[in-house]
Amino acid sequence: MPHSRPSPLALLAVALPAVAQIQWSPAPGLARLVPRTGHALAHDSVRGRAVLFGGLGLSDTWEWDGTTWTERLPPTSPPGRYDCAMAFDSRRGRMVLFGGWTFAGPLADTWEWDGAAWIQRSPLQSPPARSEHAMAFDAGRGTVVLFGGQAGISLLGDVWEWDGSTWTERFPATGAWARKGHAMAYDTGRARVVLQGGGGSDTWEWDGTNWTQRMPSTSPPPLIHHALAYDARRGRTILFGGNRCDPSYCMVADTWEWDGTNWIQRTPSRAPPRERVTR
Repeated sequence: MPHSRPSPLALLAVALPAVAQIQWSPAPGLARLVPRTGHALAHDSVRGRAVLFGGLGLSDTWEWDGTTWTERLPPTSPPGRYDCAMAFDSRRGRMVLFGGWTFAGPLADTWEWDGAAWIQRSPLQSPPARSEHAMAFDAGRGTVVLFGGQAGISLLGDVWEWDGSTWTERFPATGAWARKGHAMAYDTGRARVVLQGGGGSDTWEWDGTNWTQRMPSTSPPPLIHHALAYDARRGRTILFGGNRCDPSYCMVADTWEWDGTNWIQRTPSRAPPRERVTR
């Protein structure tokens, strides 16, 4: 388990004489939740919490209940990492974390969070080590689907499924090509895992057997490091942000929706801002 780093406040307390020490009270919901990139975030629909893990140089676990961020302090945690992937298995009530990158290289470990503890799983076979992959839970089939990523300088295009005990590699007759930095979400209404981007503007759907490339009349621009989530109430897969895959490599703040046939760009009067590239 990685060593914890002293907080800036702890260092300040050591550096200043007792008479000069200042007592800080963290604002509710913001205690020690530091800026980060490359972390993983997924929603625990059983416990009604969003779970955040890790990020560049970090191995902490936080939960958001809609009002407050609460740091969880389990006795054991996965090693710090970034560009990992996480998905919630609603059938088993477990958050599943796989892989990611450390300064020593990519990881190939599988961990599960049950709301109280992280448990490392040791299946007989696992996907090769990787980072910048994507995962989504196929609720209809009860499996976590993992696709793609990067291992060293190699892009990956393999498909793996986790059933809670075993990783099984799938060998579809038709497959999406290798990529990294893509995004996936499960469309519960249509029982498909939707994959978009990762260097291109292509859209694919996984039905548990094969990938099918969709050919919408309009699509988002070629993107990497964007995010997807499924809106079950409206039956739409939502895409936001990312980096354009062109010479500018600029961040965008675009909002798109996939209805199963076409991508529709939305132009809300207000949207989350784009930020400076930090990768």
